[in-house]
Amino acid sequence: MNLDPRALVGEVLAGACSKGQIVAGSLAENAAIQIGNWINETTSKTLGFGRENLTARMEIMGLGVRADGFSFGGATKLMTCADGVVALPLARDTDIEMLPALFEEEAPTGVLSDVKRRWEWVERLIQTRSTNTLRERTELLGMPLAIVGETAMPSVTAPAIIPEFFSPFVEPSLSNLRVLELAPMWAGPLAGKILGAAGAAVVKVESPSRPDGTRVGSPEFFEYLNAGKEIVPLEFNARDAASHLRQLISSSDVVIEGSRPRALAQLGIDPREMLKSGHGAIWLSVTGYGRHSARVAFGDDAAAAGGLCDREALAFTGDASGDPLTGLAGAFAVLRALSEGRRCLLDLSMARVCAWAAHGA
Repeated sequence: MNLDPRALVGEVLAGACSKGQIVAGSLAENAAIQIGNWINETTSKTLGFGRENLTARMEIMGLGVRADGFSFGGATKLMTCADGVVALPLARDTDIEMLPALFEEEAPTGVLSDVKRRWEWVERLIQTRSTNTLRERTELLGMPLAIVGETAMPSVTAPAIIPEFFSPFVEPSLSNLRVLELAPMWAGPLAGKILGAAGAAVVKVESPSRPDGTRVGSPEFFEYLNAGKEIVPLEFNARDAASHLRQLISSSDVVIEGSRPRALAQLGIDPREMLKSGHGAIWLSVTGYGRHSARVAFGDDAAAAGGLCDREALAFTGDASGDPLTGLAGAFAVLRALSEGRRCLLDLSMARVCAWAAHGA
């Protein structure tokens, strides 16, 4: 396997399985092992991250391969439409409520509340729609959906992680590095976990009224991702939220966030301006399709967009692979930028990372 790290972070930064297992030699496994090796090389430590991160949630929650196109977690399904294959996640109540608007058709009585009938109804309607129509409708409604293989293979000129540089900075040691984590769920917290293992002090900001989804869904998995981090409560709609957040950013060397730019703009925070004014060294922005896309994504549909699934068999080949691969890639990109003394914003796209992994062999 010849994966070029420059195609992952830019030239300037240079099937079926049983529970808790993945297909040996799969593209996702190969990519995870490779990034884990790069992390070790960059830190001059053996941190033990890589392949194990693909199976951690499966082992904790007892997940295994699902039949009939469903993801390992069961919330996403691969389905054939009029001109291709799409992955539709229905993990959020709001997405289920949006289904009549997506199809512009009223749902039969009781269908939305009955999981089996809901998927039967959705699959019947999806078969008559085109991929572009589905993508446009879901983007308009703020719903996640991916066309399998839609994301192009990254290259040195169009990397998986797009770096924007402003100025050199004095390199902090990892033992003195302060990381601020504003990203929920899996990819961002995994990047923070890896940086913490490398020696950084990690502060995780969490809203008491809207706690991290993993805390609610699987407390054991939340602990796996966030043990050892300092948890700071912050209500983002509070009157002093912007001021408090600015203080936290100003005292941090690295910021990991998973919001679309407009969410930060509402708080009067612009990552570029913060970096230009000397607040922090690295800003890692984790999104589904890039900072300048309004599309939403989760780990399974991002993997499908990148091509990390079996299109013919309608089968996922791993558990939400986009999340752990993106977490690994993000941590490596931050460590690489720090080692080179760069102050930069890193635009980390889950779909592009998955496309990089899918085309790596």
